[in-house]
Amino acid sequence: MAATRGPVRGCDHLSIAEPERVRRLHAAYLDAGADIVRTNTFRAASPEHAHDAAPLCAAAARLARAAADEWSQRTPMRPRFVAGAIGPADHHASSEKARAAYRAPLRALLDGGVDLVLFETWYTAAQIAPALAAYMDAATDAGCVVPVLLSMSGTSIDDAALEAINPDLVAGLGVNCGAGPEGLSTRLGALRRHVRFVSCHPSAGLPDPSGRYPYGPDDFAQIVASYAAGGLADIVGGCCGTTPAHVAALARAGRQ
Repeated sequence: MAATRGPVRGCDHLSIAEPERVRRLHAAYLDAGADIVRTNTFRAASPEHAHDAAPLCAAAARLARAAADEWSQRTPMRPRFVAGAIGPADHHASSEKARAAYRAPLRALLDGGVDLVLFETWYTAAQIAPALAAYMDAATDAGCVVPVLLSMSGTSIDDAALEAINPDLVAGLGVNCGAGPEGLSTRLGALRRHVRFVSCHPSAGLPDPSGRYPYGPDDFAQIVASYAAGGLADIVGGCCGTTPAHVAALARAGRQ
């Protein structure tokens, strides 16, 4: 089991503008017990990042790689890993334009030394196909193949998207984001039927008008750890609203 988290989503440019802040965020989650940190590159394939996607992803990958390697050196028997994270591109883009939008960010993440690629918060088969094609392009260009994890939005899972998954290419499927950690058993069970590895890193609920999330560390950890204990998830962690305290609670629950 691994607790996963990285710098706050929406902070994509911090890797270039404030690298020390990103380094501290990675360190906080690794210190809390995370085995995997993800790059802060969720929106790298969006139109707003079209011109700086590759430098952004390269910088983010290097920062996450350095942080993971530092903790791996501290505890050689427990290595830490880096997930190169990327979300859906422009929903209105054609398949070819979407494929082109993913290719440069993915190549930069691979060149930056990520251990796996995490496509997260996906909804439909139409979104997934060009992203996976772009990954194959980037892997060929980089001469580097890493495992691919694909995480669907916790609010809905499109059955057609699941049927479109090539298990020879996608090592694992998961659920992230959504309305919180509760009630995911059926969705996780559906994913288990398609791939060998299943991940679960939901949000800490939905934020209130003040931006506060309802699930505290212990309640969140108890629910998410139960999925791992029940054989429904192999990799667990947190998405929006989960802090180092959430990851620490989850790591403790996983050891019990």
